Amino acid sequence: MKHQNKKVSRRLAAAMMAGAMMVSMVGMTAFAKEPAGKPEEGTTLETPVAEANIKIKKTINKPADIYMPSATFEFTVTDSVDENVETGAVVLTDDEIASSPAATDLGKTSVTIADDPINVKVDASKFKQPGEYTFVISEAEGSYETGLDWEAQDLILKVVIIRDEADNTMKVYGYSLYSQTNPSSKLDAFTNDYMKGSSGEDITNTFELSKKVEGNFATSADKTTKHFIFNVKIDNEQLGTTAKWYKVEVSHADDCGDNGENDVSYIQANSAEATPIKLADGEKVVIYGLTGNETISVNENDYSVDGFKKVEYQLDKGVAVEGSRVNDISGSADHTLAFTNTKDAVSPTGIALTVAPYIIMVAAAAGVAVLFLRRRNNEF
Repeated sequence: MKHQNKKVSRRLAAAMMAGAMMVSMVGMTAFAKEPAGKPEEGTTLETPVAEANIKIKKTINKPADIYMPSATFEFTVTDSVDENVETGAVVLTDDEIASSPAATDLGKTSVTIADDPINVKVDASKFKQPGEYTFVISEAEGSYETGLDWEAQDLILKVVIIRDEADNTMKVYGYSLYSQTNPSSKLDAFTNDYMKGSSGEDITNTFELSKKVEGNFATSADKTTKHFIFNVKIDNEQLGTTAKWYKVEVSHADDCGDNGENDVSYIQANSAEATPIKLADGEKVVIYGLTGNETISVNENDYSVDGFKKVEYQLDKGVAVEGSRVNDISGSADHTLAFTNTKDAVSPTGIALTVAPYIIMVAAAAGVAVLFLRRRNNEF
């Protein structure tokens, strides 16, 4: 019986040893198929392919209250100097990314252009041997509007090529993208700053236009629901025909009878026509995103037929100047422009009541002088 038990034990031990060896061999075989150059924290393709297309996007950091700029960014790829890589192994089939303003830009401090990426095509047939290969994707230097920064920035593209043993062809196994200046930073986009300072602060300027109604003949409607139209134009010679939007924000008074549904949300630079903006007494409008290259012109419609005979404006709270038009206000700093329309009573004779007392005083003085001179002549 003992002899029989020993036999069984030996057989079990042998079976367990054989099983362990098989598991070990299977594990070693699977590991051997993993390429030594597998990209760390990169993208490993589910199925190795003869041609891979890698998308790289553009991200723009900006102040929350401005629109994206209109610009086109161009990119290049540097060929590998490795003797195992043929020309055309990695090419850009789409080498431009276009940025343009959109209503969804507002409120965001960072916008990624995901629907128009550049495309990096990797052709595995151009590689002679399996291995890990390095390429450099660069953003070309461009000429952009003031505030849109360009700086030399490169993305390193590492591609892992394997040999497909089934048909003896080269295949793309995986890749990784990272910043040249910070290899630990895995990226899929180039980044630019727009209207940001060296410390990340916002560097845009604003223009504020406000409205005030005065006068002893101004009605409650004049002071509440009556709206005055201002025609605002922004010119920016640097842009040429390039589109640029400036955010417009109107602050309505509680009793103005306007819920803001028809407010202008932006003004486009270099537009052929001025943009009309309605303001009631006590209201204001603020224009954001001025860079310093702009000149702003404002012209208020004529309301003299409504009894507003006097119009004055104050630029940056300075001396009041009579007039309804102000031209060439620079966007290089924050500015305020306040318009005041005055409606005073007029007598039935057409003489303003504010002037009438003085006319009466002069007439009375003249009458006294005539009587005095007549009496004096009679005495002599």
